[in-house]
Amino acid sequence: MRWYPQMYYLVISADLDKNKEGILLVWEKNFPHLPSQRYDWIYQKNPDGKAFNWIALETEKRTSVGTVSLFPRKMRIMGREVWVGIAGDFAVNREHRGSNVAIKLQRAVTASLNQNNFELIFGISNRKAELVQLRVGYLLLGKIDRWAKLLKTRRYFKASAFHWLVSKPLDFIMKILSKEARYRRGKDYAIQSLNSFDQRFDHLWEKASKQFKIIGQRSKEYLNWRYGKSPHRNYHIFSLIHKDTQEIWGYIVYYLQDQVCFIADMLFLDFGSTFETLLSEFILYLRGQDVESISILLFGCPTLAEKLRSFGFHSREEDSSVMIYLDKNYPCADFILNRNNWLLLEGDRDI
Repeated sequence: MRWYPQMYYLVISADLDKNKEGILLVWEKNFPHLPSQRYDWIYQKNPDGKAFNWIALETEKRTSVGTVSLFPRKMRIMGREVWVGIAGDFAVNREHRGSNVAIKLQRAVTASLNQNNFELIFGISNRKAELVQLRVGYLLLGKIDRWAKLLKTRRYFKASAFHWLVSKPLDFIMKILSKEARYRRGKDYAIQSLNSFDQRFDHLWEKASKQFKIIGQRSKEYLNWRYGKSPHRNYHIFSLIHKDTQEIWGYIVYYLQDQVCFIADMLFLDFGSTFETLLSEFILYLRGQDVESISILLFGCPTLAEKLRSFGFHSREEDSSVMIYLDKNYPCADFILNRNNWLLLEGDRDI
């Protein structure tokens, strides 16, 4: 039998400047796909505050073998502005995963809840991270759903030499039977594609946020950082405006990949005519861009889910779960732990 020496580990609160190299060393082994610009973007320049990070060190060699972070986020809960922490960038090098490093890292995160004045901590986790978080006191809020709408069928028949004989008629039938095909633009509406978020988005946020019970802040400063400066994606802004006042009545932030449109964020004045106009215009626009399907991650907000269903979106459960950690004496725990009170979209993740 081969004998392995006992290793000991120390978890420290990282200095974002001094310990940057150690954090990036763990990234290289576990997140090789992450762009190098991510560190400064999300750790140093988040308008809601700098990140908090913990590193696990192997004590003999003093090398970093694991890391985890908390990213500050301003949210509204029942109309009240609060600070929360988004857990992310959790990784342990493969050769150290049989130890208790992962547990030590996650316990460092949960111990910081009150120290950093966060009301709660939440994260969107895969199965492996979920198991560790459950052991240190996180609660499983639920699985995330992915809603998708098919616009073109050619991908499903591409193996056939005569795929267009099948896909073209099917696409035409889907199009004429769709809800957006019956839409007619009102005289007050106009569409704008924008390159950045201006003061009008702050006004929209103040009006539109009231219809959601738990939602992350969407100020122009935050949106310009999250989408305009992201090193991960090239995002686009599709906005619905009032012709006379030029006010923003709704917007969709999206990106394109392999002829699929991924909706990262959206906000609108109401779930009635404003939302239906915004989504109808957006789908019609995408049909003209030769997009094959639309995809949106959604957690909570059953009203939005039903609206998507009415437009021909279908859902399937993702592997990712929303995990939450809060003080045992939190006054509104039952409200927080009800997934229907939340609105989380892809843009609310840490990537």
